[in-house]
Amino acid sequence: MADELPAADLQKASENLGRLHAFLAARTSWAVGAGGDALVPEILGAIGELSSLMGGMLQESGISFPRRDVIAVDQLPEGELDADRLRQVSSFLLQMKRWFVHRCDWRIGGAGREPARQVQAFLIGLSASLRTIAAHTPAPAEPGTPAGSPGPAVPSEPPKAGQPHKFASGPAPTAAAGGTEAAPAERSNGARLELEDRVEAPLLVMFRGASELSSVARELIDGFLGANGIELGATDLRRFYVKVLKWIENTPEGQMLVLKIGWRDGIPAPYSSYVPRAREAPGD
Repeated sequence: MADELPAADLQKASENLGRLHAFLAARTSWAVGAGGDALVPEILGAIGELSSLMGGMLQESGISFPRRDVIAVDQLPEGELDADRLRQVSSFLLQMKRWFVHRCDWRIGGAGREPARQVQAFLIGLSASLRTIAAHTPAPAEPGTPAGSPGPAVPSEPPKAGQPHKFASGPAPTAAAGGTEAAPAERSNGARLELEDRVEAPLLVMFRGASELSSVARELIDGFLGANGIELGATDLRRFYVKVLKWIENTPEGQMLVLKIGWRDGIPAPYSSYVPRAREAPGD
């Protein structure tokens, strides 16, 4: 039987994330201060990976996903989120991610079920708050851009909870290798989801002679979309599953699929890329 995550540790993680969520949620009218814009993609990436991990663990333990209601927090007057505070946030989230990565195959027991759901709910709230703050922050000018020219566009507001947010319409450009979609013209929000097919956690299963996404893969994708504030209707979600299935089937030897989210015309546009798999040590 798999080891069980200590309920006390899950409760502590929930309380720490709750405090961080309250801190950012009270500052959604703020902007990112000088030097902090480069840290936002790193933090969003850590949140997305944590949410994907937790989503898989909830699913494996038979725990329902939390509702995506945002906890009301009194707003503070406008200000700036300084780079030092963002570095602390990034360090905290990366430490938490490492903790969960080393225990991703552990079971969530009865006493840990509600704290685990709270962890996932706070991660979704953190992502929404930080994306709102980033949207208030002027994008840095590209090299050679004349002063006063607009930088890369970002969404004016995050998708509203409970409201399906469609992907950018029209076919995206297709790269030559592996059938991946080229990145949208507008910048990525930094979120990424690595999908590596493993014997103990396969991404694909066979059903009536055809490949389809495994429940593990679907939960990871759902968690990734949820952490980035994207809710799809049933039809759009099925279409996206089919698209990811094709990307996985076209993964080059020795590489793995990475999902990212950029923006096209203010609409989230998921796209794919491939990166080399980490080499296993001899004898593994």
